[in-house]
Amino acid sequence: MKHWFSGLFICWILVPTVAWSQADVQIDMQRIVRSKMSVAIPDFRLVTETPQSASLADKEKIVFENDLNFSGLFSLQQDVDTLASAEGLTEVDYPAWRQKGIRWLVKTQMDLDVDTNIVSYVFRLFDIDHESFLLGKQYKSDASYSRRIIHRFADEMVLQLTGKRGMADSRIVFLKKWLKADRFSPNKNHMVKELYAVDFDGNRAEQLTWDDTINLSPDWSPDGKWISYTTFQQSVENPKLQNPNLVMINSADVKVKKNLQRLPGLNATGVWAPNGKEIALTLSKDQNSEIYVLNDDFKLKRLTWHFNIDTSPSWSPDGKQIVFTSDRAGVARPQIYIMDANKGEKGGLRKIESDSNYNDDPAWSPDGDRIAFTSRTDSGLQIKIYDLAENKLEEFTTGPYENQDPTWSPDGRFIAFTRSDRHKSAIYIQRLGETTARRVSPSDNSDEAQYSAPSWSPFPK
Repeated sequence: MKHWFSGLFICWILVPTVAWSQADVQIDMQRIVRSKMSVAIPDFRLVTETPQSASLADKEKIVFENDLNFSGLFSLQQDVDTLASAEGLTEVDYPAWRQKGIRWLVKTQMDLDVDTNIVSYVFRLFDIDHESFLLGKQYKSDASYSRRIIHRFADEMVLQLTGKRGMADSRIVFLKKWLKADRFSPNKNHMVKELYAVDFDGNRAEQLTWDDTINLSPDWSPDGKWISYTTFQQSVENPKLQNPNLVMINSADVKVKKNLQRLPGLNATGVWAPNGKEIALTLSKDQNSEIYVLNDDFKLKRLTWHFNIDTSPSWSPDGKQIVFTSDRAGVARPQIYIMDANKGEKGGLRKIESDSNYNDDPAWSPDGDRIAFTSRTDSGLQIKIYDLAENKLEEFTTGPYENQDPTWSPDGRFIAFTRSDRHKSAIYIQRLGETTARRVSPSDNSDEAQYSAPSWSPFPK
């Protein structure tokens, strides 16, 4: 798998010419963000029209529209091509667009060199209400990166209008579980769980591992270069040993794999610290599951000492605290606790109050103000969100399906999770404040695979 945007070059940035500061625009947008913003995306203008360029333009316009639709912030207006065709790339009849109810207008010019397969884009964002050109960018790359150029500008547009970068260019890694035919006994099957990744819009699903075994708990490094996970893959030194070990793969070249921890017993639920130099993980080397921190010198620091199970750590965004799951309040009655990342439980614990006797899978929000987790309810396992400042608990998902394994988008606007229905499971995304979710894992009806354990990538560099 190639690195996102290797081969993509930002040739130059068109300087926005606005009569007010960017902060003023963002404040204005924050005031109206609860109602979707009206935006027009006319057909892409082609410098040289060929069958190849026309086909690519039509395809990528749909990608752009989906990016904005999936953000949950925009309402795309139709029947805008007639008006746009009467204008140039830089000319805008502001009263005419305003009469159509348009708030934002995006004009796109594309050029595809069919001989070199190089594609160039020019994007221009206009503020119709203030009659101003707001943002412009130009990109040039091999046409194979065209889709990612669209994602990149969609994210830049969301950043310009809301103050937070969009999610179109992000990825989600997850596990795919299925019965696989044995290489040496074709009539026999064995269960495998391999890592896969998919774009925010549910496209470009790619297999990342071929370990031919059970893998667990994938997690992205803060810089997006590595993905750690637990694997039961046989040891090269001792083929008879199938100890659950912690490893990591390079996201740009998944053939590059490194061992992180191979102690006897469980080496699981590894999660990266925000500084990228430490990993919190669960080890059972002391005959009991405890939380440790592994630093970049491969030295371990123990944080919990309880005789019951401690697991599922998640860092606060400032790296000063760790939230985790423990059944120290009662066997098979796990609850959520917060401890100091340096002192561990010896520095005291804060219990997240919940009306359920089963809470697990905590995930700290990027803004640091909330923690999402899985909770048993009357309708089965559901995701709840705890507000740390207000000590307030709210339901994020409800029945009839079971939902678990929450992971936050890096902007804190979305949560991805595992949704289960009987014996099937898939990965879904849901925006905060909304009740409908969108599936992003493959949805082939003939595919009996199950998908679980999502982990959202950081913002691409």
